[in-house]
Amino acid sequence: MGSYQRGSYQMRSYQTAKLAVTTWSYGLARRWADRGLTANVLDPGMVKNEMGEQFEGPAPTRVLMSHVIPFFAATAMEPGSQQYLRLACDPTLVNVSGKYFVSGKEKKQSSSPLSLDPAVQRRMYCSQPLN
Repeated sequence: MGSYQRGSYQMRSYQTAKLAVTTWSYGLARRWADRGLTANVLDPGMVKNEMGEQFEGPAPTRVLMSHVIPFFAATAMEPGSQQYLRLACDPTLVNVSGKYFVSGKEKKQSSSPLSLDPAVQRRMYCSQPLN
């Protein structure tokens, strides 16, 4: 397998995992709506961490992922984590559920249509294998 294919596999895996978590969170918001519980989705933006250093794609892309982009575009871990704390603790968000936040701010346009599909949300919640 060439280095580009390995890098592509990693990105597809990351995207699939993010879609699964997003879909699951929206499903929780729907199921918990009448219980006084909330669930929201947060995309903290790019946060500086070691993830780019694990990228197995071509060398130029690896350098971009691990050094260049984080230097110019990523926020430090502490401000990134503060966004999660705000969603969990801010009293003004106590009744906010099923929303999509990007870099700590509610994004009026939701995430992907697939993540909003109730049938897909139910499948994410299913405890039985999906043979």
